[in-house]
Amino acid sequence: MVNNFIISNEKKFSELKEKFILSGFSNLCIISDFDRTMTKCFVGGKMVSSLISILRSENMLVSGYSEKAQALFKKYHAIEVDDSLSIGEKIPFMETWWGEHGQLLVDSGLNRKDLEKISTSPDIVFRKNCLESLSLLNLNSVPFIVLSASGAGDESVISCLKSRDMYLDNVLVISNKYLWDDFGNAVERVKPYIHTFNKSGVSIIERKPVYSKIIGRKNFILIGDSLGDCHMAEGLDYDNILKIGFLNSDVENKLESYKLYYDVVITNDCEFNFVYNFLKELN
Repeated sequence: MVNNFIISNEKKFSELKEKFILSGFSNLCIISDFDRTMTKCFVGGKMVSSLISILRSENMLVSGYSEKAQALFKKYHAIEVDDSLSIGEKIPFMETWWGEHGQLLVDSGLNRKDLEKISTSPDIVFRKNCLESLSLLNLNSVPFIVLSASGAGDESVISCLKSRDMYLDNVLVISNKYLWDDFGNAVERVKPYIHTFNKSGVSIIERKPVYSKIIGRKNFILIGDSLGDCHMAEGLDYDNILKIGFLNSDVENKLESYKLYYDVVITNDCEFNFVYNFLKELN
């Protein structure tokens, strides 16, 4: 069987693995993205880009929302993936995109019931052995932080996890937030926004109930699917970090870039097997 993962530097990986095994679970913390990292990128042959894309594609909100949201996506996503721009140059555009789209959702009548519909969509498929990984970590009291830039917000991520019995005691979710009225209607997306290029340890430190769970843990495993995700632990105090990246498509063009930033690159929208097998070796 051909392995669908690439280890960027065998020597570095072996040294990290030995340190993780020696320290075990008591010194471990996991930081993971959500969309296309814990979940599959392709379902039934079509790409499912994110939770928020389901609102757009399934026309859950008022007439006109999908067209306006798609126009914003077309305008700003091109900037998000433009390799000629630095992250610093992209950030102001991401701030504007998240702000404009958040207001569009409010104006389009986003309700908490819509988040429940998203969470049960058949287009949301978790990778095999993701639940098993969470369960093993929960059994050993290892914090698993989900750090997501989802435009649908933290409640949509939590609802997704709950509907599949994956919101375990060790799972901590950090994402965008909304203010809601008494009828469950969104009235505002709360600043500061979490977007693709500002997901970092600062977002964790600012949330003291989450941060308190990881103080003193020095071995981190970071799991993401974009080059922006590889910065999710910046600002945190750790001794060792293993970065695992899901490269779901366009492998030929993007592999070398991913190998520069991730210690392990999992290709072609594969399952969570590598992560699960690595964790079992710590047990």
